[in-house]
Amino acid sequence: MPQTFNENKGRYGYGRITAEVRKKGIIINHKTVLKLMHESNLYSSVSGSSIFWRLAQFFLDNRIPS
Repeated sequence: MPQTFNENKGRYGYGRITAEVRKKGIIINHKTVLKLMHESNLYSSVSGSSIFWRLAQFFLDNRIPS
């Protein structure tokens, strides 16, 4: 798991790490991944809320004027 996290420069959170681990054939719960990440001091450098607001701002800036 730390290898997957480091390969993606700390941009993957527990959800994407869970998906990557499952692709490798390991069955694991997202809560377990989150717990293991906290124990290993692995924290995503990008928060989900900042991504949401950047996308919202993009759509507001690029809407068609009426």
